[in-house]
Amino acid sequence: MINILSNIYNKFKIKIFLGFFWVLCFASLNLNPEEVAKMSSAQVFRITIPLFFIIFYFCYNFKSKIIFFHNDKLFNFYPFIFYILFASSFIFLSKNINSYLNIYWGILMLGPFFYIYFFKNKLNLLKNFLFLSLLLLFFLFTYYLVKIINISILNNKIISLYGLTEYGDFKITDNSINPPRSSGLSRISIILYISLAIYLILNKAKNYLEAGIFLLSIIVGGVGLAFQSRTMNFIFLFFSILLILIYFKKKKLVNRRYILFLVIMPIILTNIYYHFLNNQISEKNFNLSEISKSISLKNVIREKKEDFSSNRFELWSKTIEISKNNFFIGYGFQADRKLIKDSVHNVYLYSLICGGVISLLLIIFISLRSAWVSSIILFNFIFLKKNYNSLDLIPAFLIPLFLLRGMLETSYAIYSIDYLFFIICFFINEINFKKNYLYKTLTLFRLTLLNK
Repeated sequence: MINILSNIYNKFKIKIFLGFFWVLCFASLNLNPEEVAKMSSAQVFRITIPLFFIIFYFCYNFKSKIIFFHNDKLFNFYPFIFYILFASSFIFLSKNINSYLNIYWGILMLGPFFYIYFFKNKLNLLKNFLFLSLLLLFFLFTYYLVKIINISILNNKIISLYGLTEYGDFKITDNSINPPRSSGLSRISIILYISLAIYLILNKAKNYLEAGIFLLSIIVGGVGLAFQSRTMNFIFLFFSILLILIYFKKKKLVNRRYILFLVIMPIILTNIYYHFLNNQISEKNFNLSEISKSISLKNVIREKKEDFSSNRFELWSKTIEISKNNFFIGYGFQADRKLIKDSVHNVYLYSLICGGVISLLLIIFISLRSAWVSSIILFNFIFLKKNYNSLDLIPAFLIPLFLLRGMLETSYAIYSIDYLFFIICFFINEINFKKNYLYKTLTLFRLTLLNK
């Protein structure tokens, strides 16, 4: 038995070693470099260890990794690098406005990007990184969900998931781990829901395993909807339309029969949950102020029309006005927090205020490129009947999620779960894009013109 385990370890030790480095990139999430003086030893360790490991790996492989740009087509990857460098550098030009410690956000973004770039042509390894990311996200989802269920049992009441971590008296974690907001928890749920749904419809397994994955998919999807994030609910609708399109266009899918249930069941579960929640409110006959306090609802009575967008229109207006004063260079990472005292809730305006018009143009290119590549892969899968492995196809579905979320959140423009998933999905998509018929045809046509 020991020999078998030893052989398995020797076979996979490199992948385990490399995967461990990638998982460490998630360790720094939800920590602010500016608050380093207030951090515990564990938090300081979390925010620094990913960089130490990546630097160590780079130095260990110095000879093979130093030739990043030698005989390589980096055109699709330059915008990432320059976006981060521009937004980082401009901190030094605005020292009276921003903190030099925010340069660390740029370093944190460059670290995992270059680490992924080391393996840009190793599709199987990149898919392993994606699988590990999804596994880590599943553990986070399970941890928070168990906490919420435990609190509900202890308080003998159903807790509204909307605004759970921001409002009310309930704490779903201790002080060492900062939970995402309800919109962030919804994002985690929908990422897992999409990934599980795609895996289910593409892969044949034993009946009990299929049933387990199906049940898990609809529970995760239902929880994602129950958090009532308007952005994520719209993304759920977008994904549902794609699933229905697949149902009618891909007649020979292994588990096509699950598709309509994957769309309908999360909605039904969410409605059942809110039916019991509303009954709880009616039975206790609370007044509106007590309801807001007891179940953590935000804005039960909206005093302003602007509250519908959570003040986003006002924040966007302020951001544009402030950016006019430093239109070309911006104010550096976290400039929105410094100048408007809030998140700007938009990828493009965040890029504008941090790195000026140059960063804005770069993030637009990144977004357009990723949208184009994902669209081609999805078109190949849905209409041209091309078959993909589930870990090849999941990134093509996740990229639109982040692009849509970026319209109302800072998403992949900052170091976050969105960013880490975005870059790994971007690299996988680029490899798969170059394999499709349309890309090969366009490349051949371009080469023909050049030869003429």
